[in-house]
Amino acid sequence: MLDDSLNDHSRTTTKTASTDWYITSRHFVAGRTSRREPQGVHHLRQFGDLQTACGEWAAEWPMYFDRRVDVRNADLCHGCARGIGLRA
Repeated sequence: MLDDSLNDHSRTTTKTASTDWYITSRHFVAGRTSRREPQGVHHLRQFGDLQTACGEWAAEWPMYFDRRVDVRNADLCHGCARGIGLRA
């Protein structure tokens, strides 16, 4: 989820930083606890969407609702970050 200062909990058809975006990834590993951890490129997807912000088909990829979207995350997909306005 994006930082609360960017969330207005609105649902629009355009991809902007003002909507809720969540981390999703094609690959995952078992974490230190029983939950899964994303591995590889971290993409961004809205709940209910079948594609990521960069256009990847991600219907069956797990979503990580407890992870915050951070523009400083080295694993964050550049296309997704640009797609929602986090990076130029």
